[in-house]
Amino acid sequence: MTQWIKRVGIAAAHGFEYYNIAVYSAIQTYIALLFFPETLFGQNAAIFAWLPFILRFISRPFGGLFIGLYADRYGRKSALVLTSGLTGCATLVMGLLPTYAEVGGLAPILFFIMQLLQAFCFGGENPAAIAYLYESAHKNEHARIGALLWGAPFLSIALSLIVVAITESYLTHAQMLDFGWRIPVLLGVGNIMISYYFRKNLIESKKFVRSTSIAIQKIPTLKIFFLYVPSSILFYGNSISSTILIQKMTSDPSLRVILPILCNVTFFVGSLTLSLWVDRYFNYQKVLKFSYTLVLFGAVPVYALQELHNWYAFALSQLCITFFVACTTSLSPATIFNSTLAKNRISTIGLGINCAIIFVGAFTPMLVSILSQYNQAFVGLMMSIGAISYFIALYLDQYIQPNTSVIKQGSNV
Repeated sequence: MTQWIKRVGIAAAHGFEYYNIAVYSAIQTYIALLFFPETLFGQNAAIFAWLPFILRFISRPFGGLFIGLYADRYGRKSALVLTSGLTGCATLVMGLLPTYAEVGGLAPILFFIMQLLQAFCFGGENPAAIAYLYESAHKNEHARIGALLWGAPFLSIALSLIVVAITESYLTHAQMLDFGWRIPVLLGVGNIMISYYFRKNLIESKKFVRSTSIAIQKIPTLKIFFLYVPSSILFYGNSISSTILIQKMTSDPSLRVILPILCNVTFFVGSLTLSLWVDRYFNYQKVLKFSYTLVLFGAVPVYALQELHNWYAFALSQLCITFFVACTTSLSPATIFNSTLAKNRISTIGLGINCAIIFVGAFTPMLVSILSQYNQAFVGLMMSIGAISYFIALYLDQYIQPNTSVIKQGSNV
């Protein structure tokens, strides 16, 4: 029980990192007016306001690499404490920043720097959490740990949507612009403080193998890249972008607020439920392969159901999407972890995951927004194409000895 309490705590701390990403999306209209006004940025002010959100992904591979190297040398606990501390400071500064009206062009520059620092830290936090949890896990726990670790962000996204919705319901638009937008941001500081305290009291992983040289496992990095491409498409395309997808379904403002929250909670519950069954009865690798096969051939008709504008069709579509998301959420982390050696593990995972974020994840919400204007089936096509990447990753297994994570000679640097 103590072991699972520790795992839940690490997963919750990991989920809090996504709170900041989701809050930015929810308050973006206020950020655009306060930090990127039309008087300076012209008619493209709204686009510039999204620029930090997109460009923050560029700093993630650097965080994955440098914090990963730090974690491989000094330990997983040290890296997790470091990322929590830096993220908390960046979030606090961002919540207290003066606006463009107060300090001019310095405001968007400082805002952008804080966004980059948050993303830099998260680039190393995610792989460090994966390594810490799976190094002490039994084989029949892999799916549940994945559901906790990658499922927690769904609850954080739902929490951010709830906080912003409540704040907007009590404050006027003028009050939101004056101080209201800072409330959900500063609440994120409290989340990070809890994470920091919890991680400070962790015990270092007993299976931590100190790396004395800078090295990256080349083939595992490439495999992790291809493994994470469909995961990031399914995650960002259905959690962060849930509001975009639901806007076509209903014009009711209340439903547009409630349904994205329910969808993200459902994704978490679905991931946890599926993981219990997989750990008890199935091989998680076979289930993951089966699910991506379904995504490959079934995503287009599943998303096309939403074009019928029928609540029964929408419910059926969401049920299938929940299964897709639950599989990749609960089963992908273990697959990624077992693709690496102990030495230089976190830097390898961090580089593979965060490079996939740059090329795919960062653009997924934007692509969902564009494609959904034409037909939801095109969103499904994007998911289907992404699934091909998983099978490319499987092809690379011929260069990695199965189930042992021992890399064939010549594949390491």
